[in-house]
Order: sequence, then C-alpha cells, then structure tokens
Amino acid sequence: MTKKLCLNLRSGNKGFILSLDIAIAVFVVFIMLIISAFYVSKGGEEQLSKLQMTRTGADVMAILDYEKTLEALDQDAVASEGTNLLPATYQMRSMINGTFPAQIMSVETTTQPPGEQLIVGGRREFVIRNATNEYFATAYYWIWLK
Repeated sequence: MTKKLCLNLRSGNKGFILSLDIAIAVFVVFIMLIISAFYVSKGGEEQLSKLQMTRTGADVMAILDYEKTLEALDQDAVASEGTNLLPATYQMRSMINGTFPAQIMSVETTTQPPGEQLIVGGRREFVIRNATNEYFATAYYWIWLK
C-alpha cells in the first residue's frame, strides 16, 4: 500500500509544476500585451494631432497662395488673412523668403511660438510673376495650439 501512495504523490507533483509553469507564462504574456498596447496607443495619439496640425497649416498656406496673398509680399495682409483662415484653437507664424530683382526679401509675421509646446512646421514654394519675369519664393510656416 505504501508503494501506491508514493506513486500517486509523484504524479501529482508533475501536474502541479506544469500548472504553475503555464500560469507564470500566461501572466508574462498578459503583462507584455498590456505594455505594448499602452505604447501603441500613446504613440498614435501624438501622430494624429501632429497630422491634423500639419494639414491645417498646409491648407492655410495653399489658400493664401491661390488667393495671391503670398505674391503681394505684404506682411500685414499675410498675417491677417492667415489668422482669419485658421481655426480658433491654432496660432501660426509664417515667413516668406525669395530672391527678387534687386534684393533678397523676407516677409515675416510677428507671432512667436511658445517654448514648451508641440510646434509643427512646413513650407510651400510658389512663383511670383510680373510682366517680364518669374521669381521663385518659399513660404515657411509654423503652427501650434493656443
């Protein structure tokens, strides 16, 4: 009888160790899934907000280009039209550089971006045409939340 009892205890120990091993493995897998889901969701949030601001800035500059506001090279007109086109939650700074007949010109709006916030930037190239020549210019912009 003693031999049967010892054999039963040995087979029970193998099952317990196997169950404990499976439980630890499942626990580790769940921890890894939770951590990876956290980082994936955190990374996706920033990219979506950055993409929305990039598109907004590009759209504003495209409208200013199509309305020929950029070609006028008037700092006040570019600043006021850009502010009118922006949604209420954004601010924008722009700068136009180009080589024109007698000078290198820079038109810049005066809004300064904050130091500790996400700022998204871009550029748009355009052509200024007059009766005789075409001049190439680049409009840089920076956009951020208020």
